Amino acid sequence: MSQPQALRQRNRRQVVQALLDHGSLTRPALADELGVSKVTAAAIVQELQTSGWLTLGAGTAGRTGRTAQTVHLASHLGAALAIDLQNDQITVHRQSVVSADHDLQLVMPGPVATADGALSALRQGLTPGQFGAVRVVVISVPAPVDHAGDIQPPNALNAFDERPLRRAVEEAGAALRFENDANLVALDYASRTPWLQNLATVIERPSGIGMGLILNGELYRGRTGRAGEFGQIPVASGRAVGRLETLPPFRRIQATARALATLVVGLDLEHLVVNFERGDLLVQALRQLLEATADGDTPPLDVSQEPAGTPLLGAAHLSLHLARQRLLTDAMTLGTLTHVA
Repeated sequence: MSQPQALRQRNRRQVVQALLDHGSLTRPALADELGVSKVTAAAIVQELQTSGWLTLGAGTAGRTGRTAQTVHLASHLGAALAIDLQNDQITVHRQSVVSADHDLQLVMPGPVATADGALSALRQGLTPGQFGAVRVVVISVPAPVDHAGDIQPPNALNAFDERPLRRAVEEAGAALRFENDANLVALDYASRTPWLQNLATVIERPSGIGMGLILNGELYRGRTGRAGEFGQIPVASGRAVGRLETLPPFRRIQATARALATLVVGLDLEHLVVNFERGDLLVQALRQLLEATADGDTPPLDVSQEPAGTPLLGAAHLSLHLARQRLLTDAMTLGTLTHVA
């Protein structure tokens, strides 16, 4: 008797998930991983192989002397695209959904017209490469992004119109997600440190100063998506009031340290990631403030400094995660490898 359709769909998804996790497995190892019989595992592999999802490779000889074939996901199952937009530079990274190997890395130095440059970079990234069609595009922007995924003011990009980008991605059959650059740093760091539940990342870029907040293990956007617009904090300058990111360098460092100290204590954060040009001075000033007010019962704040470029890395990690989720959904139906958003 054949398996019920729902069970077959679940088994296909589990096989694809296991191969994403392990890279390659023999059919007996797949059976153990899924908790099914070897006959069932072989049937699922045959179905996926016939549909072009799997390839077989030579394995190592077992105790009987027979060589067990390894099962791999096909390399053409799709790609994940990440783009980081700044007024002075656009960077692109395209990677395989299956292996995370990349086949495109593009840097368009500025100055560029952001709207035209972004569309040109996107179209190059959407051109099918050795991994097949792009499944998901994540675009990093120096602007708030609300809960619906829409870009909100203040947007630091000059002459930026997102509508042509949305149309191009839709025409390519991929899914699109915009995300704030500082939020991507926070999401990336949180994915690498899952034991940390409350952290902040603060970055300084040509477009300004931004912050990403992870509270209770979740990204915090605030009521309108503007949480983390750190550079917009009002700061008194004589009789005038300006924005933190417009202060001269030394005053900006001191004001940032004071604002961060308030945030760290007020939110009871356990970790802070700093990505500043003079991050050493910022960390020193912040530690002095926190140590001066420590009561002895509060554990010291853990601070780390990250290299530049993490918004693109965060976008790459997020696009890969989302693309793999779409791949798993397609595996259940075994359609024509559609890319419906």
